[in-house]
Amino acid sequence: PKPAESGTAGKRRASVGTVPDFAFQGPGVLVSAVVPGSPAVAAGIVAGDVLISLAGTTIENLQSYTDVLKSLSPGDTVAGVVQRDGESIDIEVTVTAR
Repeated sequence: PKPAESGTAGKRRASVGTVPDFAFQGPGVLVSAVVPGSPAVAAGIVAGDVLISLAGTTIENLQSYTDVLKSLSPGDTVAGVVQRDGESIDIEVTVTAR
């Protein structure tokens, strides 16, 4: 078998447990829902938050969010920032296996 590739190639192995609003044009990723019991819930992410940074990377759109998740491994704990009601809120999330 071929070894796993880093970067944007390969499959996403990590999950935060957010359900994105696919119609949102950015910047960031609008969270339309969070999966109960997921890392997103533990991190305090709620529906309506806009994820603007994760693991030191600015989230421009859904593609950049996916690229960041591809770079993470289950069990990684990373810092992030969400915007809620015009305020930036620092979060810390431990991703799980997808």
